[in-house]
Amino acid sequence: MTGLTPEETLRHIYYKASVNELAPELANAMVTLLEHDPSLDYAALRAAAMKRTMPEIVFHTSALRNRASIAARGLLASDPAEGHYGFTIPLGQPIGVYASAEPDERGVWAINEPIWGIWSITGAASLPHRQDPLNPEHFVIECDVPREMVRFCGTASLDPRHHGLDLPTTTRPVP
Repeated sequence: MTGLTPEETLRHIYYKASVNELAPELANAMVTLLEHDPSLDYAALRAAAMKRTMPEIVFHTSALRNRASIAARGLLASDPAEGHYGFTIPLGQPIGVYASAEPDERGVWAINEPIWGIWSITGAASLPHRQDPLNPEHFVIECDVPREMVRFCGTASLDPRHHGLDLPTTTRPVP
């Protein structure tokens, strides 16, 4: 959006938040940024508010059938467009290892797996990385992750008594 006054931009932010197109935290961050620099347009405010710094430890979700391979070779960068589940999603995402600041205990990235593994990556910020362009709350590590940096944390699953509802069990640490 260009050509809007700061007041019009502020109204637009409030409107987007009121119809649930902007999460409250994101809207608040955008308002704060606008107060500090009224010259920023809506797109610049949104991009700045969504900027994240990769934490020292991030988490990767994968099917349990990959556990032995991950233990032997670490996490291998892959192209999301090639698909790992029998379908292709050509969305222009970069090749890499995808990770999140929090463990995926809900199964967002488990892709139809009833039970999935969660791995931690320590020192990920030292590797080449960037925010995921489609899911900016997540990160793309733009290289293979050596097995020495990867630790299996445990599993998570959807409780079958809830018939596929998004009600996970807790992560069970592995000794």
